[in-house]
Amino acid sequence: MRARRIPWVAVAGGLGLALGWGGVRLHALGFLPLPACPLKAITGLPCATCGLTRWALALGAGDWRGAIHWHPVATLLLFLLPVAALWDAARAYRDEPYPELPQSPWARGLAFVFLVGTWALQAVRGI
Repeated sequence: MRARRIPWVAVAGGLGLALGWGGVRLHALGFLPLPACPLKAITGLPCATCGLTRWALALGAGDWRGAIHWHPVATLLLFLLPVAALWDAARAYRDEPYPELPQSPWARGLAFVFLVGTWALQAVRGI
């Protein structure tokens, strides 16, 4: 009998939440200083993830408005994480493989536009 597949989306999501929560707690206690963004320090331009640290700190303080301000896309993805984790766990329980990634140029282009759009949103907002 072969072992069931591991629900990696659920495992990684849970681990990411636990590590993020731990990092926010350590920072609040003064044990984890925050580094500056190297890309922004060198070029003056924000990266696509600029605002994520401040987003996590705002969430850690229970400030949802602040979190949405610092990174609205991360907030959306945080709300989608439980859905993705449950989907992944259910598929793993039924021993179903992950679906194939779309080969469509439209799907790949849409993902690219989403990533560039996130970066542009943060750059325009000066985050």
